[in-house]
Amino acid sequence: MKKIFMGSAALTTFAISMLVFQMSCKEDAIAQPSSDYTLPTATTSTLGGIIVGDGLDISGDGTLSIKSKKNERLNLVLYSKDIASGNELWLCNIDGSDNHKIPIFLPEGYKITNGARLTPDGAKIVFGVTSSSDMYIYTCDVNGSNLTKIVDDGPTSQYYSLEDVY
Repeated sequence: MKKIFMGSAALTTFAISMLVFQMSCKEDAIAQPSSDYTLPTATTSTLGGIIVGDGLDISGDGTLSIKSKKNERLNLVLYSKDIASGNELWLCNIDGSDNHKIPIFLPEGYKITNGARLTPDGAKIVFGVTSSSDMYIYTCDVNGSNLTKIVDDGPTSQYYSLEDVY
């Protein structure tokens, strides 16, 4: 009888421990995940989330695309006027409004050549300049400020194309 009682106690203890174990597993399964979790930043060797920077957009289904931005600078027209002392650079909007000369002050004897270009972002102008037999390439902001010589090769620079620069 003693053996039956000891066996029953052992089986009861085992059944209770199994019941406690199952209940603890169910509580873990029912537990809600924390809303504070953030994916780590993705790298070349680690999976993770990405940070969406400027100019990008994520749709509701997770598709990453480029934001379309209307940039008024891209609606500019740059042209030159031939005058006796060289060329003048002029700028206007695509509809012809705000037509104005760009005040570029070069050293004496330097002349702007044809073929001026706006940089792709519309913030700067790239243009050729001649002096005697030498040719240079300059840049400036669209308002004429920050005049900078970027190519200074002397007589051989006449073979450069502004398309090669920008």
